[in-house]
Amino acid sequence: MRILSARNLKKYYGAEDNLTKALDGVDLDVEQGEFVAIIGASGSGKSTLLNMIGGLDVPTSGQVCIGGKEIGKMKPDELTVFRRKNIGFIFQIQPPGQNSYRDHLPPPEHRLHFPEL
Repeated sequence: MRILSARNLKKYYGAEDNLTKALDGVDLDVEQGEFVAIIGASGSGKSTLLNMIGGLDVPTSGQVCIGGKEIGKMKPDELTVFRRKNIGFIFQIQPPGQNSYRDHLPPPEHRLHFPEL
């Protein structure tokens, strides 16, 4: 079962002579139970892609579907609730007093899974 689908994702910053294409037509599918690593050189768009997938940023164009729901069509409040219930974030910056990624994980009942979708 496909839990994530990204189609023709584009994220552009600036305009005309100063246009930066952080993402330029990215497609990605992730199936239930599949592990995925996003790797690439610094500045290649990894964080931008993850921000699009997590609903933290909106693409210039393209779509992201999680569990069959297109997150770009959700209202802000709806997206907030969806993220809270379905998506977990582990940020690279480690707050003081937290020693491992485990300190950032949501409780098991709130980790990424889509049994009801």
